[in-house]
Amino acid sequence: MADYSKALIYTIRTDDGLYVGSTCNFKDREKCHRASLHNEFHRDYNLKLYQNIRENNRVWKMEKYKDFPCKNRTELRYEEDRIMIELNANLNERRAYVTAEECKEYQKKYCREHYEKNKVYALGQQKLYYEKNKDEISAKQKLYCKTNRDKIITRKKLYYEKNKDEISAKQNEIITCECGSNSKRTNISRHRKSKKHLKLMESVNKK
Repeated sequence: MADYSKALIYTIRTDDGLYVGSTCNFKDREKCHRASLHNEFHRDYNLKLYQNIRENNRVWKMEKYKDFPCKNRTELRYEEDRIMIELNANLNERRAYVTAEECKEYQKKYCREHYEKNKVYALGQQKLYYEKNKDEISAKQKLYCKTNRDKIITRKKLYYEKNKDEISAKQNEIITCECGSNSKRTNISRHRKSKKHLKLMESVNKK
């Protein structure tokens, strides 16, 4: 449990950046910042603060700005936010303190921006993880399907009953094949094996 009698406000400075934070344990907080900075798999690796530090040859200085013994997290966050605004900190991506209503709107915006900023990186990491562990993942999936067969069948039936109109509409959707022919979505695989498709594709490739 945090001891707010030991709370303080700190700053992190680079040649062209300033970040304001708060903590009740300066050494532990510094370790957290270092982990986020150097570990490319850390969820905060691409935050503005750490990008700026890396752009500045990883030269940064973290130091206490002021002691701020207080009663709780809310008081500490309020003071952190005040100092952040006062010093015009340019590396903080989030407000330290907001009202309940502001918090809801801010979280929506932050989550959306954070996702957009990191989705390419996250997808790349997922693909890399899969390539390294695909045999193990495949074995686990097969085992899960085998041991949960009845549950999976029931879930699929329930999903179909709930969405059958949408599923039917999608299956009967007319799409245009790369050969130029129109076909129902459900028949596209069979169509691509047909003589008609193969003959039309020969014509397309000759152009």
